Amino acid sequence: MRHTNTNFTLRYLPHRYLYGSLPSGLQTLTALTEIDLSWNSLYGVLPTILGALTKLITLELSYNCLSGTLPTELGKLTSMAYLYAVDDMLSGPLPTELGELTAMTAM
Repeated sequence: MRHTNTNFTLRYLPHRYLYGSLPSGLQTLTALTEIDLSWNSLYGVLPTILGALTKLITLELSYNCLSGTLPTELGKLTSMAYLYAVDDMLSGPLPTELGELTAMTAM
């Protein structure tokens, strides 16, 4: 499904039976401030294009099957205060760029 309206600010899609990897089209939703994709069946690595969502404050990806490491591009999200990826299959060290996110309250 292709969306032409990129002015979303909030996307709450928990428990929606979503299956697959995160779509590359997310990068066009630059007005997003919050996104909740928890409790779905999302898998694969987190795409680096998440770094394009510079207005993002909350990123909730818990209870999926996401793997790999957190992309360093998340360090570009200077407004991000909340990053949740509980019970996913992420591995590796946290990117040092996350230490620059002074608005971060919970991870």
